Amino acid sequence: MKAWAFSLLALGACTKVSATYCDKHPDDLERCAGSGACVFDSDCAASDPSLPVCLDRTSCVQCALPDRTSACTGTTPVCGADNTCHACASHDECGSGVCLSSGACAAASDISHVQEGGTGVDCTSGAPCGSLEVARQAGRPIIKVTGAITDDKLASFNAGSFQIFATAGARLSRSTPGPLLEVKGTASVTIADLRLTGAAGD
Repeated sequence: MKAWAFSLLALGACTKVSATYCDKHPDDLERCAGSGACVFDSDCAASDPSLPVCLDRTSCVQCALPDRTSACTGTTPVCGADNTCHACASHDECGSGVCLSSGACAAASDISHVQEGGTGVDCTSGAPCGSLEVARQAGRPIIKVTGAITDDKLASFNAGSFQIFATAGARLSRSTPGPLLEVKGTASVTIADLRLTGAAGD
């Protein structure tokens, strides 16, 4: 009986509230108001729009994982473990699947996808094509190549600016003798990480 009474006394004396509770009950200011610079994200946005996230109700930061990342845009699209926005360093960090040399993530609408086994003609992420030339004809400025592509169509770039990116191990080859890719006229083409193999001719 004494042990039961002691347990009740100990329970009544416990007033510490967990961060999980406060995350679920943000309006409970009596228990969850922090001693720092903020209580809600709106407090931070009002005082400094460049630091719009209230972290643990103590400080204002740029971003917080997993989903409070609206401030991470442009050339700093990735929220780091330090709650600061950074440039992307790999394609996997971008929802579009392409990290540009500027540190920005490419817009999905700017990318044509070429994938091993692809049969699409629009070269979208959901319906990738299997030919670099078909991707060129789609007219988007960025081409992303995934897998081992065997393509006997000559990819001929004669105008416009294009950037070709590839996933690790991606390659482009032919099944018959001939050139794989040509750049002529006023075209400008940048190729990163794509292996070209098995070509013959000029």
